[in-house]
Amino acid sequence: MDIISPYQYINALSNLTKKVMIKKYSIVQNETLKSKSGDIENEINESFKKDLGFGIKEINQYDQIKRYENRIDLEFSKISKQKILKYPIEDEIELVKIASRISNDFIKQFEIEVNPGIRDFIKRIKFTVPQIATLAKRANRVFAIPNKSNQVRDNILLTSKTTYLKREYNVLIHLKKNKDKGKENFLIVVGFFLFQNSFTENHNPIRLFLTTLFKYGVNIKINKTTKRFFLEEIVLNKELHGNMKILEVEEDEKKSKIWVSAPTYINQLHTQISFCYGFNETRYLKDFFNREI
Repeated sequence: MDIISPYQYINALSNLTKKVMIKKYSIVQNETLKSKSGDIENEINESFKKDLGFGIKEINQYDQIKRYENRIDLEFSKISKQKILKYPIEDEIELVKIASRISNDFIKQFEIEVNPGIRDFIKRIKFTVPQIATLAKRANRVFAIPNKSNQVRDNILLTSKTTYLKREYNVLIHLKKNKDKGKENFLIVVGFFLFQNSFTENHNPIRLFLTTLFKYGVNIKINKTTKRFFLEEIVLNKELHGNMKILEVEEDEKKSKIWVSAPTYINQLHTQISFCYGFNETRYLKDFFNREI
């Protein structure tokens, strides 16, 4: 195999992960290897074929699926040890397995509003709510991420491009499905302006999201686990005593303005926290205004 970028290799592995998941659930048949990473995918698939005796197209039994998945996991494990990525690769694998790329036409059919908690943030970077909403509707890459419990497309990660102070930026936006007075719309949870030249390897909204959290996110503790991103976490209500918090932010909130998104669903037995993360607004704005992003 020719020398390739580690990120291209990871993209190809991620695409193969998606394809083997498609095989697993029989969503489509005869999936072809077509993508910008297609050549690399084919090379990886051929190397797997030599080891396993079959490739992605020849899979027709559950046992083959498990063996192919294990082979992909082995490659991801090797990458993780090399510390190529600046965030836990498990987060990307988890999102890649359930995310699907969709057209921005899906977004255009909904009204887009802005989370009141970030209105001041948008104002400080000298943008307006309508401008951010317009950027969301003209997104160039859109990924829908379903809720693990009910498979509803509750979260969307997208990237859009804009020019700001004579610099080209990728704008990373997280949309959350919202129901207001019985009407469905999407709420802009947050939008990050990221200088395009700094993220040439990270144009994928999922990777850009995780990379941004690595730099500007905050450590959050849930169920004795500390991470910067939780796709879904269940907290048993019986384990919450007195004033015990469902989650803890492990950062000094007196020195920085910290913002946390932690949608929760509570029933009699447990509290479910979905797509939970936080970011240090103070640190981000400092880098933004110093043009370090």
